[in-house]
Amino acid sequence: MTEQEKASIVASVKDGVVGTIRGVGDVAGAVVDAVSGVLIKTLKGTRAVGSEVGALVADTVTGTVQGVAEVGAEIGSAAKGVVIGTLKGTKEVGTSAVETISGSTSALIKGVAEVGGDVGATAKGAVEGAIVGAKELGVGVTEAASAAASAVIKSTSTVGAEIGASARSALIGVLYGTKEVGASAIETISGSTSALIKSAAEVGGDVAATAKGAVEGAIVGAKELGVGVTEAASAAATAVVKSASTVGAEIGTTAKSAIVGVLTGTKEVGTKAVETISGSTSALIKGVAEVGGDVGATAKGAVEGAIVGAKDLGVGATFAASAAATAAIQSASRVGAEIGATAKSALVGVVHGTKQVGESVVESLSSGASAVVKAAAETGADIANTAKKAVEGTIEAAKDLGVDTAEAASATAAGAIKAAGNISASAGEQVRNAVTGTIAGVKVIVKEPFKKQG
Repeated sequence: MTEQEKASIVASVKDGVVGTIRGVGDVAGAVVDAVSGVLIKTLKGTRAVGSEVGALVADTVTGTVQGVAEVGAEIGSAAKGVVIGTLKGTKEVGTSAVETISGSTSALIKGVAEVGGDVGATAKGAVEGAIVGAKELGVGVTEAASAAASAVIKSTSTVGAEIGASARSALIGVLYGTKEVGASAIETISGSTSALIKSAAEVGGDVAATAKGAVEGAIVGAKELGVGVTEAASAAATAVVKSASTVGAEIGTTAKSAIVGVLTGTKEVGTKAVETISGSTSALIKGVAEVGGDVGATAKGAVEGAIVGAKDLGVGATFAASAAATAAIQSASRVGAEIGATAKSALVGVVHGTKQVGESVVESLSSGASAVVKAAAETGADIANTAKKAVEGTIEAAKDLGVDTAEAASATAAGAIKAAGNISASAGEQVRNAVTGTIAGVKVIVKEPFKKQG
């Protein structure tokens, strides 16, 4: 196809779209008819295959975007209609639905960026349209959504838009699309999130920002459509850590970003942050264990993310960290991970998180240590070893970050003893013996004799 022919198609489609949707209430429906009509008419009687069809789709999408921009119609609804229209318009020539979704979504993002439109709304509409169009054609919903999500991230990277925002919008589109067609939201969230992470890694994009955006989008979309928020967040978190492990991304950083996304999302929709942190942390630990990933790094990242996200949103950092630390120990027990090592990593996360946000290290360490010891006791683990490992983690992180090691270790030890003392006097004494004295080269002294009150 010559450049002149391409320009002619773009101009023709643009004029047709302008005439079709001007003054029409149902923009998405009008765009579906306009796009599918152009493609059916152009492809009828031709032998266009493969790349030729792809080029025609791209030109048709470009013309549509220009027409929508000229009329001033809502781009999200139009994007949904474009993807559905391209699927309908190309089905007779045997083009792969997945290829059509990828091509039309990429062309949409690029075209909208060129006219200064809303890339996020376009991403949402494209994913939603992929799901609806796929369902109508008998194509797998998760496969279609994943293809659109992947194209969103790759094209977002190409046009220089914010990758985390596009990931968020894509997941909201997943929820809206699955709601419309009655498909499994959780399964589609999982597949689409994996596609987002893998695509971000492929283009050298920010995997952590993608993880945050995906979890946040899952929560926001779930709340808007009446889907379980904790369940949606957990599905996204699990997919995040599994796919991050597959592509070789740094697990701790990814887990941290996922939990920050949890807090951002729950704050926006007004749900209980602590409950969602717990569910998502458990999902992260379970997911990384299933792929043989680093449970300790995941625990550290989750706790650190809970503190950072809490600070940004005005949620109590101590409560958030305790929720993440508790969930980390409980889920580590369920997957057969070493409890002491997980406790150590969780306390490292406490130090890193509180140092980053400028919160009281002493208060957070005491609370975090209490949380891991209490959780360890509930799982039947060795609380003395758990407490000692927590102190070791505190000392390690304190040395790395220039925090007073003696004060930090004392706070952790005190919190551990307090939690153990609330179990029984003998448990308190057992933990006291484990966490006092010289540990990792630091003399640990507990100033307050935390004892169970009778």
